[in-house]
Amino acid sequence: MRSMEIPHGLAGRTFLIPPSDHVDYRVLEANVAEDAPVPTGADVVVFSCVDAAGNPASFYANCAAACAIPAVDIVNGSGPELNPTQRYIPGVTAISLKAPAACIVMMAFYKVGD
Repeated sequence: MRSMEIPHGLAGRTFLIPPSDHVDYRVLEANVAEDAPVPTGADVVVFSCVDAAGNPASFYANCAAACAIPAVDIVNGSGPELNPTQRYIPGVTAISLKAPAACIVMMAFYKVGD
C-alpha cells in the first residue's frame, strides 16, 4: 500500500497524496447499509461519492457501528458522518456506509509512513 507523502515546499506546508494503489467502490442501494472492509495496513481513507449520472451524491459513514441515516436527534456522539472526505482510521476494520439514494462511494486507502 502506498504511503502518503508530505514533500517540503511552500514554507513546508505542501501536502500531496499520490495515486492510491488500493481503491474500492461500493455501489449502494437507497437506504441499505453496507460494510466496506478496510484493507490490512490502511491508516487513511479518502472518500468520493457520485450518483449513476456522475453527479455529486451524499452518503453517511460510521467507523464504530452499523450506519443509520438519522431520523431523530442523536446527542450521544454516536451519529454517522455525512460526506466525510478524508479520515485517519488506524485499527478500523470496516466502515459502515448508507445513503438516502442510490450512489457509488469511492474509497482510496493509504498507509502513513513507509
